[in-house]
Amino acid sequence: QAFACSNVREFIFPPVWASGMATTSKPAAWIKNILTNARCFDQVCGMRFRKFDVNGNGVLEWSELYAMVADLCKFLNVQIPEEINLRAAFDAADKNHDGVLSESEFPRFFRAFLKAAVSDAERWEVEEVERFEAERQAASEEASRAEEELVEI
Repeated sequence: QAFACSNVREFIFPPVWASGMATTSKPAAWIKNILTNARCFDQVCGMRFRKFDVNGNGVLEWSELYAMVADLCKFLNVQIPEEINLRAAFDAADKNHDGVLSESEFPRFFRAFLKAAVSDAERWEVEEVERFEAERQAASEEASRAEEELVEI
């Protein structure tokens, strides 16, 4: 079973290093940890959403989402993706096409953004872990259903 982030504050409010800029020396490891740990992903995603919903209206508007991306890119020491690519990811995640991302729509964007920030080799590793986790979850659900059926007999 996946476990929660040991120190979720570090994932949301990373320590400020000597340079005065919050960064991580191992962005791929940071991303892989979040993407391969479902509870951690949910916690970080939710906290990032709430941190950047500056007007508190329960959705991320484009400017708030862009601020979140810029902040995360600075932390990861990667370039901000081209706006056209960000807009495409934003539009793909905006399921009801209302021009904002709700808290339920945001994880799709956040996951796609994080995956795009790692190399192809590391993305493959993340996707392997995701496939394994999906299979594990399906097997667990099937076992629960089978157990319930036995109880009914």
